[in-house]
Order: sequence, then structure tokens, then C-alpha cells
Amino acid sequence: MLLPAEKRITATQVLQHKWFTYAEGKGVSTVTSLPPVMTNHLMRFRTCQRLKQAVLTYLAAQSSESDIKALKIYFNDLDKNGDGILSKDEVMSGIKKSTMGADLTDIVESLDTNSSGFVDYNGTREDY
Repeated sequence: MLLPAEKRITATQVLQHKWFTYAEGKGVSTVTSLPPVMTNHLMRFRTCQRLKQAVLTYLAAQSSESDIKALKIYFNDLDKNGDGILSKDEVMSGIKKSTMGADLTDIVESLDTNSSGFVDYNGTREDY
């Protein structure tokens, strides 16, 4: 935005620019809204996330202070590089060392509540 405001083109002029009209003529979508099916999928995902958060909140409320301290110790033990977040590799390494026989991928993905590819202590604690 190096031009003074009075020299800039308006939003209407932008939409009428040849780049936009060329894209429309070539069958390139200029639609900015999601199709209804995608919106429905996102809303269902959001509902599932809210339920997951509610369950985690309930579980945390049932945890004693000693349980929370033990969780922090275990978390810090898994956090090999000390960055305060657990990568999937760090979690899977910890699970492999334990006696759990469940599917590791499912467990790790369920711990990653915000789908970032990481599990962080503060996020986990806030989830509770």
C-alpha cells in the first residue's frame, strides 16, 4: 500500500480487473464460500471437539493434585528435548517403553487435541 488512498482502486474495480474476469472465463472458481457439505463437515468436527474438551474437563476435575503432579513428571520425562511440547515421536517412544499393547497411532492422535502434531503440557492441562 505505497499509493495514497485517493490513488488506489476500489474493491469494485479490483473485482472487475482483467485478472478476475479472465479467471472466470477460464472456469477458474472465484467463489470464496465453502460448499454446504464442507460447512457441515466442519460443524460436525467442531461439535466432536467440544465433546472431547468437555470429557477432558470432567476427567481433570476428578484428578487429585498428586495425579496432576505425576502427570507433569511423566510429561517431562517424555519431553526429551525440554521444549514443553511432545512430538508424536516422543509420545510413541514413551508408549513403546510402557507395557501398553494398544495401537500407538490412535493413542498419539487422540492426545493431539488441536491437531498440531504435538502434545503440550499446558494445552493438555487446559484441556482438563
